[in-house]
Amino acid sequence: MSSFCVIGLGRFGLNVSKELIQMGHEVMVIDKSKQALMQLSDIATYAIEADVLTEGALSEVGIGNFDCVIIATAVEPQAAIMSTMIAKEAGVPLVIAKASSDLHARVLKRVGADRIIFPEKETAIRLAHLLDNRGIVDFIPLGNDITIVEMVPLSAWVDKKLKELDLRQKYHISIVAIKKGSEVNAVPHADSKISAGDTLIVIGKSSDIENIK
Repeated sequence: MSSFCVIGLGRFGLNVSKELIQMGHEVMVIDKSKQALMQLSDIATYAIEADVLTEGALSEVGIGNFDCVIIATAVEPQAAIMSTMIAKEAGVPLVIAKASSDLHARVLKRVGADRIIFPEKETAIRLAHLLDNRGIVDFIPLGNDITIVEMVPLSAWVDKKLKELDLRQKYHISIVAIKKGSEVNAVPHADSKISAGDTLIVIGKSSDIENIK
């Protein structure tokens, strides 16, 4: 079990807090709105009403004792920047900050954020890729133009072994897992055969994956 502190209970902060709590982690939530805190007060480990712009507010709640701090208050850039600085100065190993713009992201990175997220932007990109290629079931960008997708096999791939398809040579992609119902072949080999109804986990450059037809 890990310990998390989530600052800001908008839609993103609220949902990530709920998921972490359901997974059994220790979660402290912080927001200046008592109404927002009431949504999690019965299930969060701690629910703290505080304005992070108030001097000493985060230090008083022991921000440095958490394994990860998630700063979900992008609507107030100053609050996100200050929270990031204080969390890193307190020795938090992992600080994840939600950014509202590219400029905001650069500032957050400069003051110490370990990871910057754009939930709305990432969701929009993911949806666009799903709509662009109906064969793709899910889409996860890893950065540096590398993507993992969950996709149904092309009809030409069905009943073929991986060595027959030679996908690395033809498409510059790799199949890293094959799902057959509830079973997952996490280490497919050259003689692994693709069947109708399989789901393939594929990794490659985004541009190469887009060329799969």
